[in-house]
Amino acid sequence: MNVRPCGDTRPAVKLERIEQMAKKVEVFTAGTWLCKDAMRKVRAVAFPSVRIVEYNILNLEEDDLGMRKCVEYGVTSVPTIVVDGKIADFCSRGPITEGALRRVQVDRPG
Repeated sequence: MNVRPCGDTRPAVKLERIEQMAKKVEVFTAGTWLCKDAMRKVRAVAFPSVRIVEYNILNLEEDDLGMRKCVEYGVTSVPTIVVDGKIADFCSRGPITEGALRRVQVDRPG
């Protein structure tokens, strides 16, 4: 079966091919303007077949799927964008550690 998103003038693609190309984008947010802007950009850029899921970490309980995903992916800040189960390179930062804080001399007076 050939399909084409409404208004798309590109050649039709086999449905099976679209399903293979379909991505899942998970966006971890907290209601800030930065998070809202990230969601706006994801929605603006994503192909119609991309599945977009937003997890607002302010509303998550310990047993929620979103919280489990946070732990699984190692989300340490928001907004964080995960594409097909991997944190986007531009969102990778890692956890804030005492060692990292000492390296920027937070443990010393000004």
